[in-house]
This record gives sequence, C-alpha cells and structure tokens, in this order.
Amino acid sequence: MLQYTLFFLFTNSFQQIIFKDVFLYLVIMKNEHFWDTERNGKSKADIPTSKRIIRFVTEVQEMLISKNTNYGDSATKPANIFAKGKASENLCARIDDKLMRIKNSGINHHTIDTIKDLIGYLILLLIAIEDEE
Repeated sequence: MLQYTLFFLFTNSFQQIIFKDVFLYLVIMKNEHFWDTERNGKSKADIPTSKRIIRFVTEVQEMLISKNTNYGDSATKPANIFAKGKASENLCARIDDKLMRIKNSGINHHTIDTIKDLIGYLILLLIAIEDEE
C-alpha cells in the first residue's frame, strides 16, 4: 500500500514515470540472488512468469532508451540522408532486416539480441505511427 500512496503523492507526470521506473527496478532487484538460478537452486522455469516479464521488459526499456540517446532520436526523427521515407517506413525496413536475420539464423542463443532489437523497433514503430497521425 505504501508504494501506491507514494506514487500518488507525485503530481508531475515526469516524476510519476521516474518513480515508477525506480520502483520497478527495486521490485526486480529486491533480492540480489533472485535471478541467479545457480545460486538459489531454482531453474528459470521456477521463477514466476510475471517476474520474468518485468525483467525482460526492463532490459528492453533500458536498451531502447540508451540506443535512442546514442542515436539522437533518429528512429522517430530520421536524418533522411540516404533513406528518404517517413519514420514508420524506415522502421519497417529495420524490422524486416531483423526478421530476415531470425529467418536465416533461427531462434537460438545467437539471436536473443536480435529479438530484443525487434521488440525495441516495434515499440518505436508504435511511437512513429502515433506521431504521424
């Protein structure tokens, strides 16, 4: 109940977003050995799916924000130096590239990063579509 009370104390939406991210991080990391399946004697399948969803969503979120900062928001605001399409069209081309890599390589431990990239591009596509409406 405390976390919900603290959450509603914030009035600025930016503060709410930051607090929510910090709260999710603390929930995930509250037990430093939770994800260390060798140390805690559990298999990954023993970890509740809801906690695994939070872990993967957090990983993709951190990757996406980092890459977006490094690339200067070019996914949704393309420089259009070589590619002359709208952001959504350019993102669809990137999604096609990721899907081709998965098609050619299969789904395995070598393509995990590709899958995470694909998820990130799909999120960016949602943003681009929203911007173009």
